[in-house]
Amino acid sequence: SNYKLKILLITPIYRIEETNLGLDAYRTALNDFGKKHGIPVVNMHELCNINAFNKGGTLKDGLHPTGTGAEHIGAVLAGEMLKYF
Repeated sequence: SNYKLKILLITPIYRIEETNLGLDAYRTALNDFGKKHGIPVVNMHELCNINAFNKGGTLKDGLHPTGTGAEHIGAVLAGEMLKYF
């Protein structure tokens, strides 16, 4: 067993087809699981602030990030990881 292992749960970012994919339920399940087991959850959906109004510069096709989007997502995630590790 590796007792020094650290786990961080990360929610998916915004996607155009969110409702059809059940991502709200998935995010809720991740948050509930994290709370139950004492595992931190990073809500990238909220923290990245990517939405229907600004997706053009950050998402190529409503799902995959552009270069600028990837840099933004990476910077947000790195900042959150530094809080926990």
